[in-house]
Amino acid sequence: MLQRKSQQTQDNFTSNALDTAAKQVQKMTTMINGFLNRSRLESGKIILHNTNFDIHEVIAATIEQTRQLESSHQINFLVSAPVNVYADRDKIANVISNFLSNAIKDAQTIGLSKSAVRSLTNQ
Repeated sequence: MLQRKSQQTQDNFTSNALDTAAKQVQKMTTMINGFLNRSRLESGKIILHNTNFDIHEVIAATIEQTRQLESSHQINFLVSAPVNVYADRDKIANVISNFLSNAIKDAQTIGLSKSAVRSLTNQ
């Protein structure tokens, strides 16, 4: 309802904030599901939903979500040739998100301005 109203009034800030909030709710839901899956992992019954996907797309989307939440640090990602992987897309996205979050927290703790740059190739 709020999203629709912000779009009707062309309130880009509110619309973007609501988009970010929705994405964070989804991330929290995924994290909670991850905690619930911990018992499955410990018992060897974890369920992976493996698919083929370009890892660059997941990295770029995760970086964009991180930028929306934390704009104090510059994050650069140099994309080379596509890198297709067969894995659980959501779990990989969680790992990348945790990596970026920890890098930003560490940079803030020691007072550095960091830029994460990574180029992936098929080689």
